[in-house]
Amino acid sequence: MDKILLSLLAAVVCSLAGILLLRTAEQAAADTDEADRTTLRLPPKGVWIGAMAVLNLVLALFLPAYYGLGVLDLCRTLLMGAILWACAWADARAYLIPNRVLALGSVFAAALLALELALNPGQALYLLIRTAVAVAALLLAAGLCRAVSPRAVGMGDVKLLAVMGLCLGMDLVWPALFFSFVAVFCVCVVLLITRRAKRTDSIPFAPFLLAGTLLAAFLTGI
Repeated sequence: MDKILLSLLAAVVCSLAGILLLRTAEQAAADTDEADRTTLRLPPKGVWIGAMAVLNLVLALFLPAYYGLGVLDLCRTLLMGAILWACAWADARAYLIPNRVLALGSVFAAALLALELALNPGQALYLLIRTAVAVAALLLAAGLCRAVSPRAVGMGDVKLLAVMGLCLGMDLVWPALFFSFVAVFCVCVVLLITRRAKRTDSIPFAPFLLAGTLLAAFLTGI
């Protein structure tokens, strides 16, 4: 019972964090002139917030019960989801991944890491190395992709991937990335076949990172 209550509390806290991040993203998107010009279309913000809150509650009940996920790993997954909900909204609306959202999300992720270190002092070195390797690997991979194709990978994507490494660590980030690339591949194929997009068009990547992370959570238990 205590674990269920802690999981539900984590869902509520991460949903509140997601609302704060989404408001920050909305303010950043309002400062641009690219609003509502992407291929993807969004539901109203209230529906977006409601979907986030419901999915957080579902994940909080499902992941510990089905996969035996610990509370701290659940918090990392839900927090990453909160960051991605905000980034996906801004990216789909204005081709923007706001620095303010990434900075605030990084603070939340660092605070969660500090809590994990405090609760597991004997594993502090492992936790720090795991996080550092994940951040460095994602920065290197994203940087190489940007060097090869600057139009396909923006600096916002590079920084968002680094935040994913900080939040999820080496163990949890790879399933999220795998399903994200599967999602973007499938959608791009559909858009090209239906001629709703051309090969030279740009599409926002953050919504697919959100979709992939949610898929990975349900299918692999991250």
